[in-house]
Amino acid sequence: MLNRLELLVLVCLFCSSSSWAEDWTRFRGKNGQGVSDAQKIPSQWSDADLHWKTKLPGMGHSSPVQLGKTIFVQSADPENATRYVIAIDSDTGKIKWEKKFASTTHRFHRLNSYNSSTPAVDSKRVYVTWSNKAQITLKAFHHDGQEIWSKDLGSWVGQHGYAASPIVYRDKVILVNSQQKNQLNPGEKPGQSRVMAFDGETGQTVWTSDRVTTRVSYSVPCIYQNEKGDDELVCCNTAEG
Repeated sequence: MLNRLELLVLVCLFCSSSSWAEDWTRFRGKNGQGVSDAQKIPSQWSDADLHWKTKLPGMGHSSPVQLGKTIFVQSADPENATRYVIAIDSDTGKIKWEKKFASTTHRFHRLNSYNSSTPAVDSKRVYVTWSNKAQITLKAFHHDGQEIWSKDLGSWVGQHGYAASPIVYRDKVILVNSQQKNQLNPGEKPGQSRVMAFDGETGQTVWTSDRVTTRVSYSVPCIYQNEKGDDELVCCNTAEG
């Protein structure tokens, strides 16, 4: 299980050299493809190859994202579920700003954590999400750390803990809100799965699309341009494939 320090070791190796610098704005990079144009990245390294290390609060499974010379990452306190949003200078490893938000503890899979969501970033804002049983939170910040808006998207139902990550498409922030129907705990009611789009500047809901609910899916969507040149949002879940 990776903690924040281990994740940032990888970031400082890959991103702090200008020859390797590349915007990585969402989970798995450009359109979720996991493909980089960076050259000369070594397959093996030691501490002697690292430019810097930065110790960060909490732990989690969030992937870092980068725009320009700023890295954004999420974390959470494993004891009290406090959530952290952190910005780091990719040249120096210095923390530019850190925000923390109180939350509540809840049950999750032993291989999960209180934070498994990856931020998304565009030229103006960075977007983050997390959830406890009572509330899914979606927030937007300016790159300087000023909070712009915050959304309460209602309760979340799932066995193994939350792990959704937002994406940015043009002026919209899109989040797949997948929830549980099968194998519920005693007395637990099924959730409602939906895909949700929000205005990046204001946080206002642009549209929602209800999906079939069975088991929670953690797949992050991507954009496909069809043969007519139209963009289509591609989502995967256990009910619809």
